[in-house]
Amino acid sequence: MRLWRAVCKGVDAFAREMQTGRRLAVPPIVEPISNQGRSLHDSELTQAEREAMARKHRSESRLREEGVPFIRHLPRIETRDEVKLRTKEEIAYRSLALTVVTAKAVGMRQPSVENAVKQLGLAPHFSRRERGFILDPTPPHQDVVHFSWSGEAAWPLFWALGFVDRLDRPITVVGERDLPHAVHAVQDHGAQPYIDSARLRALDEVLDQIDLIYRYHWAVREAWLRGHKMPAGLDPGVVEERHHALNWLAVPKDEQPDEWPDWDEVDTST
Repeated sequence: MRLWRAVCKGVDAFAREMQTGRRLAVPPIVEPISNQGRSLHDSELTQAEREAMARKHRSESRLREEGVPFIRHLPRIETRDEVKLRTKEEIAYRSLALTVVTAKAVGMRQPSVENAVKQLGLAPHFSRRERGFILDPTPPHQDVVHFSWSGEAAWPLFWALGFVDRLDRPITVVGERDLPHAVHAVQDHGAQPYIDSARLRALDEVLDQIDLIYRYHWAVREAWLRGHKMPAGLDPGVVEERHHALNWLAVPKDEQPDEWPDWDEVDTST
């Protein structure tokens, strides 16, 4: 399902819910991850660390099946004891901000952009770079190209909110045809119904995707550095934007919100 069609589907669903009183179907929750009987040869590992290593091994098995190269010494990602998810409200507003940014980049007229920002209360939710782009009626072409990729970052956030069923392999750029309808549909109902209808996925499920995209990103960067063809049809732009968004979702448990990285500062190193 293309990104903007998925957004429209989610918007239409919560609109019907408001009209009929029906609740949206909650996405299936992933059961807590176990080490699946795998011996890790370290009795001092915590259960969360064992789960993180099992997650790493599952990602490597999938990459092997898909023909994507990987290195075994690329470390595990953070455990569920070390991170937590941002709030549903923060994720929802970030997804809406990315949607409007992308809408402008692909041709939405400035008055319509400003109206959407006002009606959805998005002004406080743009990053510094996004805010400059949104406020500029004639942004440089380089910025237009850069922010046209924001839809790829929005995709995993819609997934995390339960509006998209699954994250397919990052091999295809999502569609833009239904973008204006998606923006106007959300705008017509307002931000709060959109937030209320979201069903945030479990931390374990998100960590699975963070681990996998981390290893996809290593593979495409390695291919680029060596001048090789991208492995297994991976799109490096899609991989990078998805990695950015997924890494933004999980924040350290031992830090305060004002210490969490801003959207423009998210680390996607491999």
